[in-house]
Amino acid sequence: MEWHRAKSVLLAVLLCANLFLGGNLALQIARGRAQQRQAMDQTLELLRQDLGDFDEDMFRAADRRRPVLAFSRSPEKERAAALALLGADQSDTEGGVSTFHSPQGQLVFRTGGEIRLTLTFPPSTEEPAAFYRQLLEQAGFPMEDSLTWEEGGAVFFQQQTEDSVKIQQCVLECRAEGQGLEIQGRWLLDDQALRAGDGAKGYQMAAALRARLIQQDIRRPPSAVEEVYRLQDQGNGRLLAWPAWLATVDGRQILVGGEAAE
Repeated sequence: MEWHRAKSVLLAVLLCANLFLGGNLALQIARGRAQQRQAMDQTLELLRQDLGDFDEDMFRAADRRRPVLAFSRSPEKERAAALALLGADQSDTEGGVSTFHSPQGQLVFRTGGEIRLTLTFPPSTEEPAAFYRQLLEQAGFPMEDSLTWEEGGAVFFQQQTEDSVKIQQCVLECRAEGQGLEIQGRWLLDDQALRAGDGAKGYQMAAALRARLIQQDIRRPPSAVEEVYRLQDQGNGRLLAWPAWLATVDGRQILVGGEAAE
């Protein structure tokens, strides 16, 4: 057989093999999705039997499997923030705590993303939310996808992932304090997350919520279910963000999830 004919036959065989493998993979994915939909249907029916009728759409909207995200502490970004805010990039570091000083104030970073900033100059009296956001952005804080609200004379920011899922513990409180200002809370300066596994499937989250409500003797359905991330400090500057659900029942918020699942 001439080489060009043998080559054509070989390419045809390889193409058929790729089509077969691709079709088999697509079939497995479709079957897996169908099984997950069925499992969610069964779990929601159990919820309805226990709690009464509710809007299924909020569960369907959260029926996905999000990745576990890994974040690392960034001493370089901490020094850059201190330089921008205080004009100083040298810190006293002990036991995972880095403290920067200057005549302008003090900035403290702790393992786990905890931050405390005090500055001696007063905040702007006009549009405080815009003032604090600009101040933090200039210091290198990733603020692009954050939420903002004002309460009790303070401005609050909550950090979100790139696809607008809240990171539950990452909230900064900003307020005027004496002749200066104070910012404290938790924030991830290094927002370039790495994938570190998979969280629970949607029906597993729904089952965990059902178990939690029964355990707390709550017999009313949730009025809202929201996907969030919950932080877990791994030590050595490493943080894991676990997918979780935040359910609202009679004004109470109940957090479930935050563990690995098969």
